[in-house]
Amino acid sequence: MQDLLRRMAFAFMTIATGVSLLAAVRCLVPAYRQWQAARSQRDGLREQVDDLQRQIMETKRSIDRLERSPYYVEQLARANRRVADGEVLLVFED
Repeated sequence: MQDLLRRMAFAFMTIATGVSLLAAVRCLVPAYRQWQAARSQRDGLREQVDDLQRQIMETKRSIDRLERSPYYVEQLARANRRVADGEVLLVFED
């Protein structure tokens, strides 16, 4: 009789543990998926921030060159086929 009660108690504890684990998994899986989605979104936003910061630095560098370097301004003007007063522009197409 004692052996039967022990087996029944063990079986009950095993079933209770299994049901508890199943319930815990069912509760945690959606939260884990939501966490993964948020993490993925955060990583994407970080990449966007890095790209935008890089663009800001390039723009600041370009502004600085425009303000400080007459040679750079002249090169930009020549690349866009601009001429100064009294100059003649000759364009050779390949």
